[in-house]
Formats: sequence, structure tokens, C-alpha cells
Amino acid sequence: MAFVETDVRDYELALKIAKDSGDTKQVEKLKNQGPPPYYGKDVVWKFATFSQYLGDYMTKKPEIERLGYEIISEIGGTEYGLYRSILMY
Repeated sequence: MAFVETDVRDYELALKIAKDSGDTKQVEKLKNQGPPPYYGKDVVWKFATFSQYLGDYMTKKPEIERLGYEIISEIGGTEYGLYRSILMY
């Protein structure tokens, strides 16, 4: 899936969750900035508006599985890890 498509879906999900939970302040904030893609000034802050909201929502839901990060396996991974970084240089 393309990055922009993922961002749009995440934005729409955050907006739905905010509406369903009666979080009018967040609904207004999301509607005022509109959906991605974002360009120019404040791109990071606009992205953070919906991504942080989703992250907070998921953290409060124990039924959402969070696998976490496996630092050791990621460092040693052949695709993106330290091993590949060393081989590339």
C-alpha cells in the first residue's frame, strides 16, 4: 500500500474514532487540517495530529495486540539491520 493511502486511511480512522467517542475537539482539529497528503509548513504536526491520536487509542485498548520491538533481531536482520548497513559501506 502506498504511504499516502495509508496516511489517508489512518486519518479517516482517527476521525471516526474521535466522532464515535464524542471527542469534538479532536474532530474539529482533524477537519480543520483536512486529510493527507500534507505539504509545506507544519507537515509533521499535521501528521502527528492523527497518528498520535491513533497511538493513544491503541495503547488504551488491551485487546489490540502490540508486538513491540525486538531490537536484537532488528539489528541483526538482513533486510534493514546493522548487518546490511555494514555490507553497504
